[in-house]
Amino acid sequence: MDLLKYHKSRHKKKKIAAIIMAIVFLTFGSLFLSYKLFYEPKELASDEGFFASLGHLITSGDSNIAEGKKNINILLLGIGGEGHDGPYLTDTMLLVSINKDEKKMAMLSIPRDLLVSTKKFGKQKINAINSYAEVDKAGTGAKFTADVLEELLSVNIDYYARIDFKAFKEIIDAVGGVDINVPTTFSDPLFPRAEIGVGAAQTMTVTFQKGTQHMDGKTALIYARSRHGNNGEGTDFARSRRQQQIIVALKDKVLSNQTLTSLSTIKNILGVLKDNVNTNVNAVSAVQLAGLYQKLNITMDKISVNVLTNGPDGVLYSTYYNNQYVLLPKKPDFSDLKIIANNPFTDPKTYADASYVSPSSVSVLILNGTTQGGLAGETAMTLADFGYKIKETGNAPQRDFEKNVIYEIAAGDEKSGALQNIKTILNANVAPSIPDWLKPMVEITNKPDFVIVVGAPMS
Repeated sequence: MDLLKYHKSRHKKKKIAAIIMAIVFLTFGSLFLSYKLFYEPKELASDEGFFASLGHLITSGDSNIAEGKKNINILLLGIGGEGHDGPYLTDTMLLVSINKDEKKMAMLSIPRDLLVSTKKFGKQKINAINSYAEVDKAGTGAKFTADVLEELLSVNIDYYARIDFKAFKEIIDAVGGVDINVPTTFSDPLFPRAEIGVGAAQTMTVTFQKGTQHMDGKTALIYARSRHGNNGEGTDFARSRRQQQIIVALKDKVLSNQTLTSLSTIKNILGVLKDNVNTNVNAVSAVQLAGLYQKLNITMDKISVNVLTNGPDGVLYSTYYNNQYVLLPKKPDFSDLKIIANNPFTDPKTYADASYVSPSSVSVLILNGTTQGGLAGETAMTLADFGYKIKETGNAPQRDFEKNVIYEIAAGDEKSGALQNIKTILNANVAPSIPDWLKPMVEITNKPDFVIVVGAPMS
């Protein structure tokens, strides 16, 4: 059960990279236009390139990119980049949807451990797809990932952008840093050095004093990403609040007159983006997207952020594949994920609550029927995501089971649906009777509804 708790803790919301990516992507279209119009006159003299694009933009208006579409969908990918372990793994995957008519924005965070099937690379975690494609052919990772998700979710992805995370630090530095009001003094003794690119995976102690502070890029990202602070700053709520502070401060600084009227600042920002962004957005689309963004009242309370999650209220569940922790959809046809992706302004829990009968009244005892360690804990983790109560895990007296087997102990007819559900989830057999060796292990006064003996994993 410690294994179960550990893996659940890995899937808490991470909004800093996701929302900063969206703001950066949708804000810099206007900077791009300003730079091209006022600071690169050579391009304006050309019969092709940006001048032609600008002419098309003026004559077409901003309706082209949204015409006939309910939402404009943009896939944003965040990678660590050179100098990080797994530089091309997409640690952040965000599907941004813009509804022009209702002036709303929604963001759907796709977990990195989601297991998907691809025609080219077989079954892989979704965060590895970009890396595999880059190894196969440099520069194709972002598009290949977008194509996989487009097919997987049955949603049209209009644009994609892959951003190197060091760009966030450099952009904050490019605008001269941000001013942050730290609400309380705190220290984090376990901050990973690798997260800010100053060494291997050892930790360091970071401290922030109460009051307004001017932060450069490195300091701002440490402040936003700290997970183990004292004085109440080690919670998800506190981390989320700090992240929102950085996001709003960066947005305000980027859109300030000081930034928009500074040639050197704009050139520095565009230089960062040029070196760290892979996208299919051209000049016209960038300006139109920026125009749409500016029409939205994009304050933090107006951004809808949803996450595909596991657990009883989620549409995913935890399991293992090839000895790797992965997430899979509770409905194997991905139908719930497709509904969520195509209805981005609806809370995903709406679909989970409507689709699954709560199994919280069903209790199970899980025993490992093999000599391979950890299988009972892995099975417990999977069933807990569906909401089943795990009474206990342990080892079975017999360790030669080749397949999962379910024994009905005290469930009764009213829980026959749960029996069939567990059978499907675990691909298990249902035993016709309770063997003698199992009876002593079942408490007479505290019987579980079912005992599950875990067999050898499928190869």
